[in-house]
Amino acid sequence: MTSMEQSIKTQKEAISKLENKNYDLLNKNLELRVCAVEQRLGSLEQEKMGDTLEVAGLPDTTPGQMKNVLDVITGKLEVDNIKSTQWSKGPKERLGVLLIKLNSRTVQQQWIATPVKLSV
Repeated sequence: MTSMEQSIKTQKEAISKLENKNYDLLNKNLELRVCAVEQRLGSLEQEKMGDTLEVAGLPDTTPGQMKNVLDVITGKLEVDNIKSTQWSKGPKERLGVLLIKLNSRTVQQQWIATPVKLSV
């Protein structure tokens, strides 16, 4: 193999590596953009709910257990201005949703502004 052929082979390998790297970066960028859009959509949906807060991803529970869940959530978030609650069981094996009606939109904004890093 001549030095010219070797040089061409090396260049093709380098191009191939760069193409793969570019493809990976594009995929990661798209994933980040999708996550950002999902977060924004969640925020917009929450804003439209007015004085209602949605807590999703809860397993099926009894009313007594739901009261305990609410007590833990309100204790962790240090907010306790609840008018009413509504539990919606998820379809089949999916997790349920708890709708919490608060006394005002201001209280809802306080709940949303509380750091999400708290583990309940």
